[in-house]
Amino acid sequence: MSLSVNSDTPIDGLAVIRRSIFTDHRGYFLATYVEGDLDHLLPDGVQFLEDDISFSRRNVLRGLHGDERTWKLVSCLVGEVFLAVADLRSSSPTFKATFHLQLKAEDGLQVLVPPGCVNGYQCLSEFAIFAYKQSCVYTPGQQLTVRWDDPSMAIPWPVEDPILSDRDRTAPFINFLSQPNPCHP
Repeated sequence: MSLSVNSDTPIDGLAVIRRSIFTDHRGYFLATYVEGDLDHLLPDGVQFLEDDISFSRRNVLRGLHGDERTWKLVSCLVGEVFLAVADLRSSSPTFKATFHLQLKAEDGLQVLVPPGCVNGYQCLSEFAIFAYKQSCVYTPGQQLTVRWDDPSMAIPWPVEDPILSDRDRTAPFINFLSQPNPCHP
């Protein structure tokens, strides 16, 4: 199994990873993670500690969520999603930058999201299964939630009236000018 890495993204530390897929008449096979294969992209000592998946129906939007300590390796295992990431690290050379792309299960794409960035996704297919590999164990109340349609980020979500959780519907807007680093309360 091979992989290619594109670190030439608008967000410092964010990388798009393409893994090779073996396809035949039965379907396909994909190794989603091999220990050590992303070490050159991560700071020394960072290890992935928790794997999570979410199931979403068409037009569901989850996010934007993140924290100041967790690296995430995200991918779409079934279906298709629109992924968006925003850099909220005031010390980052790419502070306020956003990144988005469509992830399809059969494309073998993953995105490495650095700490201090928020990410979210919108389900474009009938349903989707989205995977998160995280460097920290999720702790309720430790995550930053940012309003999905914050005009300062101008994310071009494909569906204008998504299905949202109460948490995402009532999330605050980020005012980049008055809040120097929203990841540090």
